[in-house]
Formats: sequence, structure tokens, C-alpha cells
Amino acid sequence: MMPSNRASLYSLKPTHGFSSVKGIVPVSLRLDTVGPMAKSPEEVGIVLDILAGNTSKYSTAAENKSWSDIRVGVLDPEIWKQPPGMIKPDAGASAQMLAEVKAAYSELKSLVKTFHENVDFIPVTELAVDGTSRLMKTCCWQWLL
Repeated sequence: MMPSNRASLYSLKPTHGFSSVKGIVPVSLRLDTVGPMAKSPEEVGIVLDILAGNTSKYSTAAENKSWSDIRVGVLDPEIWKQPPGMIKPDAGASAQMLAEVKAAYSELKSLVKTFHENVDFIPVTELAVDGTSRLMKTCCWQWLL
């Protein structure tokens, strides 16, 4: 998700195991999935169809703007954001990104079958040791042992 949001693209992170990862060099075997990045939701649907081996299930839903069978779960955007060590913080940009994420969540709520806000997930604070983030070490454990 990070590369797409930094490049102003649409993306979707499919459930782990949704499609094959054959030929992909993962950053983390536990977290990486293959998902589409595109300039429009319709293109995301087309690429998702290709990844899933379907002929038109996802692209038709995107074209019809019908998300009525989709279930969405999201993390709290005020807690789960880019850490200062990964980006150069800018108060204006951070406020704009937070507002846009919340607006997207609001729109999704009205479109999808079920919407789970602030999904229960290990708190980001638990991914720190002595105040130092261990997120990358946690994600990439197989290379850092």
C-alpha cells in the first residue's frame, strides 16, 4: 500500500493467499501479498481479475461502482501512519492525508457490504523496544535473525 499512496495511485491489498506469489521477492513472507496499483478503480478491478484468474468479477464491480459484496476492514489512521523515520513530517501534508483517509472511509461505509473500523491489531506501540520502532525488524524477521 505504501508505494501506491506515495505515488497517488489506487491500490488494493488482497487477503494473504488470494493470488500466487510465484516469482515475487517478498519483503516479508508473513505480510506481503500481490495486489494491483493503477490510475483508476476500474483498472484496479481489471488487474485484480487477472491476478485472481477471473474473467470480469472485479472489473465489472468497479465499472458498475457496485461494492455491495465487498467486506472492508481498516486500521485507525491516526495510529497507523508513516513513522517519522520513513518520511519527512509536514504538519499540513499529514493533516491533509488524515482528512482524505477519513473521507475515503466514510465513502466506503456507504458502499460496501460490511465495514469494520479500527480493526483489532497489535498496537504500533508494541512494535517498539525502548522507544525504538521495530516494525521493519518484525516484518522482515526471516532476514534479520
